[in-house]
Amino acid sequence: MRIGLISGPGFPVPPPAYGGTERVVDTLARGLTDAGHEVLLAAPSDSSCPVPRAPAMHPSDPTQLDSIPRELRHLVQAYKAMSGMDIIHDHTLLGPLYSHRHGKIPASHHHPRRTDP
Repeated sequence: MRIGLISGPGFPVPPPAYGGTERVVDTLARGLTDAGHEVLLAAPSDSSCPVPRAPAMHPSDPTQLDSIPRELRHLVQAYKAMSGMDIIHDHTLLGPLYSHRHGKIPASHHHPRRTDP
């Protein structure tokens, strides 16, 4: 199966420190690849997860975590690369709103950010 995984634009996959969602995406990408699936990861360009990655992604920028324009730019590139995937596993907040433009309903799993210290 061809599986697209989309992480948010804030942290690389895997993250260097904090980044629970990015750790989940990294584990999924590696596990699905090991299980024989064709995986394409749309993550910031400074990610190091050892699976094929979507082209033309920008580097992570944790200072822009709540930037809607930044996440939309990330999603435009991600969904452009995901055109041949059988399923898209989207871990962004806006992905489900954007995905209809591509005729795909993603398996969407948003993990809320912690706001306490």
